[in-house]
Amino acid sequence: MDWRKSEQRGKQWWAWLLLLLLSGWPVVTTAHGSGTPHLVNVAAGPYQIWVWSSPDPVRLGEIHFSVAVAEPDAGRVDLTVQIDLKPMTPVAEAFTVQTVKYTRWLEPYYETDFVIPAPGDWRATVQVTGPSGNGAAAFAFTVLPPPAVNWTLLSWGVLAVVALLGGLWV
Repeated sequence: MDWRKSEQRGKQWWAWLLLLLLSGWPVVTTAHGSGTPHLVNVAAGPYQIWVWSSPDPVRLGEIHFSVAVAEPDAGRVDLTVQIDLKPMTPVAEAFTVQTVKYTRWLEPYYETDFVIPAPGDWRATVQVTGPSGNGAAAFAFTVLPPPAVNWTLLSWGVLAVVALLGGLWV
């Protein structure tokens, strides 16, 4: 009878350990208005803009920018928001990305995903065009090389081995 209680406790211990590991797992979030702020309530002509990027720190590979624009008119007009990206050293060619308009909580915002071709220091210029006029604001950011170790893949591998061993032991 005691061996059954011991076996049940072992299974419960592994279930709690797995639950603890999964609940503490860092969640990767897409920007959608979150991330590292680069511009906060900055005047761009007749507009006020906010810009966030993800991931943090910005690394070589896919990058996500979110842009929020406060319009001088209370109306919800369609704006054109584009981002010009230029390396501060001659490591790559400058390029422009267009944003896509989304609405969250009845407020419009703009997003884009793109790939930076080289690490280094870059300058982003956000340009807004709409019925109230044109505006632009710029910021600098650094793109780091990709990480040497893929920690996400390594962590999932360790978790899988621990779960497998736990399942075999119980």
